[in-house]
Amino acid sequence: MKRILVVDDDERLCEVMRELLVQEGYDVAVAHDGNAALERLRSDGIDLLLVDINMPGLGGASLVQVLRTEAEWHRFAHLPVIVMSALWDVVTFNLDIQAGFPKPVHHEDLLAKIRELIGPA
Repeated sequence: MKRILVVDDDERLCEVMRELLVQEGYDVAVAHDGNAALERLRSDGIDLLLVDINMPGLGGASLVQVLRTEAEWHRFAHLPVIVMSALWDVVTFNLDIQAGFPKPVHHEDLLAKIRELIGPA
């Protein structure tokens, strides 16, 4: 089963994303900031990262940069990453990611991109 890690400080959004993705057949883990995401990545097999940009502590942009550039995390250098951010329409992010969506996210568009990147559940 394909596993997706949802990283967002909005607990309600995480639950909505979990419900949506579980209904599609994916296994879902949740973290509420970048540091918690790193701990999950250290111990869990993750096929795709779905991440917010603006979070307290280690934000999404910094998390992606850590995964893409730091030697300790080299095994995640090519992990598919999708960004969901209220800032997506306002700011251009220079990140090595596969897709980005403004919040609120259109679920069908998000699911189509996930299927494109990692296949059906």
